Amino acid sequence: MDHIQDSVLGTIRFKKNGRIKRLIDLPVMQRTRHLAQLGAADLVFPTGNHTRFSHSLGVYELTRRMIDQVGITTDDAQIAETVQVAALLHDVGHFPLSHTCEAAYPLKPPTGGDIGWGEPEELTRPAPDSDAIGSHLLQFSAEAGGLKKGFHHEALGAEVVCSGKWGMPAELGELSAADVGSIITGSFVHETYGKALSGIVKSQFDADRLDYLLRDAKTIGSTYGAVEADRLISKLKRYTWGKKQYVAFDEDAVPALDHFMMSRYFAYEAIIFHRAACCFDVLARALYMALMHYCAELPQNAEQLGALARDEFDGLGLLEWNDHLYWQRLQVLAKRPDLDEVTKAILSWVFERKQPKVVREERVGFGIINEEADEELKAYSARRDAVKAALPQAIADANADPRLCFFHESSKPVYDEPVLNWKPSDGLPDTDSVLVRCRGQKVAGPLEAVPHSLLRQASRLNFRYFRVYAPWDTGPAVKTNLIAALGE
Repeated sequence: MDHIQDSVLGTIRFKKNGRIKRLIDLPVMQRTRHLAQLGAADLVFPTGNHTRFSHSLGVYELTRRMIDQVGITTDDAQIAETVQVAALLHDVGHFPLSHTCEAAYPLKPPTGGDIGWGEPEELTRPAPDSDAIGSHLLQFSAEAGGLKKGFHHEALGAEVVCSGKWGMPAELGELSAADVGSIITGSFVHETYGKALSGIVKSQFDADRLDYLLRDAKTIGSTYGAVEADRLISKLKRYTWGKKQYVAFDEDAVPALDHFMMSRYFAYEAIIFHRAACCFDVLARALYMALMHYCAELPQNAEQLGALARDEFDGLGLLEWNDHLYWQRLQVLAKRPDLDEVTKAILSWVFERKQPKVVREERVGFGIINEEADEELKAYSARRDAVKAALPQAIADANADPRLCFFHESSKPVYDEPVLNWKPSDGLPDTDSVLVRCRGQKVAGPLEAVPHSLLRQASRLNFRYFRVYAPWDTGPAVKTNLIAALGE
C-alpha cells in the first residue's frame, strides 16, 4: 500500500501503482489542485483556501473506509473499486471557483429594460454591442446564485469520465465508465445493492458531505464541523431485505447523525451564507459573466460546456479552465479601454476586498410540509415584496447607481425532501434519506422518521433569507429611504 498524509483524515491509503494512484496522477485530476473548494469565500476566511483536489482525496478515503466497514470490498472487489473511483473523480467536472461560476451556465443577463427583478432568461451570452452586461450584471448574478439553476458540475464530471478522453479509458480498464458517471450524478442503481452504493458518494449522509464539513471547518477554524466521523462510519452495517441488500446505521448512531445534520446546517449559516461571503460570491460570479461577455474563448452555454468536457471545444481547453485562469483574465480585463463602468466597479471591489454594504436583511424559518399555509413565511414574503417594490425609488432618491445595488435571496433546508410518514410496514424506503435500523424492526427506515431523532423536527424546517446590498457611500441613504418607504 501507498499513502498520502492528510491534515484532516490522517492517512489516505491506496495500492502502490494501482488504479487510484494512476487516476490521481492524470492531468484532468491534477487540474482540481487549482480549483478552490470554497470559491471566493477565502476573501472572507483567508485560511479557507483548500482545493477540490484535497477534498476529492478525502472523499475517496472516507468512501474506502465505508465500503470496507460494510464488507463490500471483500464480497465484490470490482464494484467496490468502481465506487471508490467515482468518489475520487466526483469533482473532476468542477468549474473555476467551484459553485460560484457553476451558476453562470446556461444563463445570461436579460437584455434591455430597467434593473428589473424578473426571472433571468436562459439564453446565450449577449451580443458584444449589447448594454445588458452593464445594466443587469450584478442583479442577474445574484438571482442566478440564489436560484441555483446552473449547469451542475456532476453532469459535467460524468461527461468527462464517459468522454473517452483524458486517459480515462486506459485507467478505468474493465470498470464501466457509465457506472462511474452515474454514481457521480447519483443515478446509479445496482441490481443487488440498489441505491446504497451511489448513496455512499451522493446522498443525505455521504463521504462528500462528511469530508467537506470536516475540511471546511478545520481550515477556517470553525467548530461546526467537529462531527464524529469515525464513530459514524463504525455504525454502518449491511442488511438484506428480500433479494436486495442495503446499508444503514445502527440506532445507536442517531445522536451522532443528528449532530452531523445540524452541524452541516450551522456550517452553511456561518460560512456559505455569511453576508460577506454571499456578497463576494455574487461579485465573483458577475465578473466571470463579464469575462464570458468579453472573452469568446470561454464556453458560453451548456452545449459548449459539453464540448469542453469531451475536448472538442474551439476555445480554451479543460485543463486551462481553473482559478488561475479566472484571476489572470480579470487582470487583463481590468486594462481594457472599452471596459464598462459596472465591471470596473466590481473589479475594484474584489481587488480591494471592499464589498457593498448590507442595507436590509431578513430571515425566516418555515415548515416545508405545508409552505402555503405557513404564516411566518407569508409574513416574510410580504415584507420581501414590499422591499422589492420600494427599492428602486429608495435607490433613486439616494442618488445611488441602480446597477451597483442588488437584491439576493436564498434558501436552505436542514434536510432535503424528508420522508416523515414512513412506517415499518412500508418496507425498505426508495429514498435518498439516511437509513437507520431501530431495535425490533425488520427493516431500516429514514432517520427523519425515528421518533427520538432531533432531525425529525428540524427536517420539517426550511430557512430563507434576503439581503439588499448597496455601495458604501450611498448605502446609508438607501437604507434610510427604505425605512421611510416601509413606514418603519
